[in-house]
Amino acid sequence: MDMPTNELRRRTLLFLLLAVMLSYPAAIIVLGSRIAIETGNVIVLSVASGIVVAYAPVAWQAIRKGRLIDGADILSIGIFTAWCGVAYARLGSIIWRMLDKPVSWLDSGWWGFHIAMTCMGALCHLVAPEAVSGRVPTREWIRIGLMVAAGVFCGAILVIVNLD
Repeated sequence: MDMPTNELRRRTLLFLLLAVMLSYPAAIIVLGSRIAIETGNVIVLSVASGIVVAYAPVAWQAIRKGRLIDGADILSIGIFTAWCGVAYARLGSIIWRMLDKPVSWLDSGWWGFHIAMTCMGALCHLVAPEAVSGRVPTREWIRIGLMVAAGVFCGAILVIVNLD
């Protein structure tokens, strides 16, 4: 029995990606920066919410499995948690803007919770080698990604510590 495939012509994908990328500058020209950002927040919140709902059952099943879960399960948990973080951040941004951007929110613990959620998702992406079709991402690129992450972390920590 042939398995269904999820294929898209490269030209179609590139067109879609380019259209999305160019829509933001176009929105700035047509609507102005403030409305473009607010509209973008709503669009990303909508798409992120859809992804969270679509991946919730798979992520829940993966967590409920026995002691060992495979790369696809880890990746599904990563997609779910990362997009939960994105949805939380966009919702927070929308509310923050509606309340006239209270400065006190910027250093509050609940405001930064999306950082932990997104970090969980990123971690899952980096510990799920060969999760897709037994090849994506490859173990070699995972190692390179982990080295880059460690380098950026060390560099950023040095910058933050030296700011004080």
